[in-house]
Amino acid sequence: MAAVAVAVAVTACTDVRDYEGDWFGLRVGDGSAVQVGVQPAATAHLSIASIDEFGLSGTLSVDSLITSSSVATIAGAEADALAGTTFTGSPVRVYFTTSNVDDGSGQAIVLVALYTSRRVEVRVLRGAPAPIYAIFSMTPSSQ
Repeated sequence: MAAVAVAVAVTACTDVRDYEGDWFGLRVGDGSAVQVGVQPAATAHLSIASIDEFGLSGTLSVDSLITSSSVATIAGAEADALAGTTFTGSPVRVYFTTSNVDDGSGQAIVLVALYTSRRVEVRVLRGAPAPIYAIFSMTPSSQ
């Protein structure tokens, strides 16, 4: 219960609606574990159409991997303890979504993490038989 209260307090301090709009970023990380199934110099574009403390929706494109695929919050993750997920860098909020992948092998999980420094990180991941793991550090497209 205390973790939920802390998550609500942090979210209340930052209006997540400020993250609506277009974001662009490069793939980050040099280790082979964080560049699986994606080109080393890949870029990503995220357009957040709607966002609030309960969910996110928009479209995602990743070079040679995802072409303008809809992303929308996974309702179960938002209703679960996963809604309070955090990791290094202390994101304000992390959303769990999915995206279709162009290779015909199904969908990937997409984590969208918001940071107070007006930055978004997108993680794309999928297991076998066609694994993907990539991290993109994004800034507003207008910058």
